[in-house]
Amino acid sequence: MKLGKEVEGRLKGIYTLFMDAKEAKEFFQFKSLKERAVPDGSANTIERVKHVYISDHENTISHVGDCLYRWLDMGMPVTLEVTDVRFRDKYPANVMFMLNIKDDYSCRFTSSFSRLADTDQIKFAVPSGVGFQVWCVTKENMTKTWPEDFDGDIEFKAARTAKFRTVSKI
Repeated sequence: MKLGKEVEGRLKGIYTLFMDAKEAKEFFQFKSLKERAVPDGSANTIERVKHVYISDHENTISHVGDCLYRWLDMGMPVTLEVTDVRFRDKYPANVMFMLNIKDDYSCRFTSSFSRLADTDQIKFAVPSGVGFQVWCVTKENMTKTWPEDFDGDIEFKAARTAKFRTVSKI
């Protein structure tokens, strides 16, 4: 578990409590932040938390129970990062999902994508020179295209294209 500013996605800059799914299951048993065991010197810091981020790459949180409702009742937005969106309809609308696209561009992604709410996010980790960069986008900010959008396009085949090429001589 850690405390810090969110640096990814739509809640960037908000002071956040980060945890994995196992920690969340234990942590959510308590009603208020003050009831929880917090590191020495963090009592003032914990009060600044305005967002809870749960990383669940194994997709083990399959139902809400009371835990997420307690946080939402406190006015605390909750983001659940998963690699597969399951049971989206069992979560309150204000639980935000972050679909983490790892190395899996399979039908699991397709089915997960269709379950996302427009305000849910998709996270891509792109390799860079010294590790990776993270890119996030909300589903509603993506451009949607339907097959009928291509109606009226003119199809053609290029024949004998070599005769139309010119080679410049230097």
